[in-house]
Amino acid sequence: MPFTAALLMLCMSAAGQPLNDSSPVYVWNRAIKSWASECRVVRGYVRIDDPAAGLASFGTDSDGTGRADNIVVSLGDGGMAVVSFGEPFGNKPGPDFAVFENSFDGKYLELAFVEVSSDSIRWVRFPSRSTTPASPQTGGFGTTDPENIHNLAGKYTALFGTPFWLEDLADSTGVDINSIMYIRIIDVVGSVNPLYATYDSEGRIINDPWPTPFPQSGFDLDAVALIDISLVGIEDNAPDKVRVFPVPANQILFVETSALTNSRVRILDLWGKVCSDWRYFSGTTDIATGRLGNGIYIVQIESDDSSVPHFIRFIKSGPQ
Repeated sequence: MPFTAALLMLCMSAAGQPLNDSSPVYVWNRAIKSWASECRVVRGYVRIDDPAAGLASFGTDSDGTGRADNIVVSLGDGGMAVVSFGEPFGNKPGPDFAVFENSFDGKYLELAFVEVSSDSIRWVRFPSRSTTPASPQTGGFGTTDPENIHNLAGKYTALFGTPFWLEDLADSTGVDINSIMYIRIIDVVGSVNPLYATYDSEGRIINDPWPTPFPQSGFDLDAVALIDISLVGIEDNAPDKVRVFPVPANQILFVETSALTNSRVRILDLWGKVCSDWRYFSGTTDIATGRLGNGIYIVQIESDDSSVPHFIRFIKSGPQ
């Protein structure tokens, strides 16, 4: 079997999750190909029912470009941002791009619709779903269950992007999913008042924190990343004296970092989903892997010696 096909099959089995899983995409995920290089923002009001309060003003257009860093531009109620990458991209196996917001706990969620275009004239919106009840109104500091959200940006905590699949638009007219140039992010006005409410693709009012009458009102765009699953096959970046064993692992994985100072380590799946808590140690430590599904995982290692995380892939194989 060719390497690419074999890798794809392993990706599908990682952590027992299918390739169409909506797991968050970590900022350092190895499948990230590039980051949006251009961003144009049209601000919305800090409170749509009170235009005199003015427009959202936090951040600048450039804060929506480059790698996700928790430095954001706020869109305001109904505001929007259009990002581009300087070249077209298209439908591939796996998620095709991810939108990053700055939720601090994964429960306070400010949401946004996502649309794509080949020419910035004709736009197609991803089919969205929000099953959060429309009553009572989620307050300005209220929370949302992410399990109630699908295909709306802002579902995950800071530095973890919401993935989108161009395959979801395969039957849409007006867009070539193999030649996309632009992505548009439009703030969901979280009000349940029908005068201002916004609706998911099935006609339900989307209820998220509202009002938020501050300069940081509405969806806070951090970054947009292009994803290419084939990139998970590139070389690991850990120093020579950092190693994990045995490979494949079954119940226990050992991590040795004798060359690093004040190390911490955790396990991620291929989409950046955290599979274990941080473990702080020096020298060598062991991590229980028995509960992981068979497949490819990534060991993330950080230390005082480097500002860039180190990554080493390993295979989990054997009974759970």
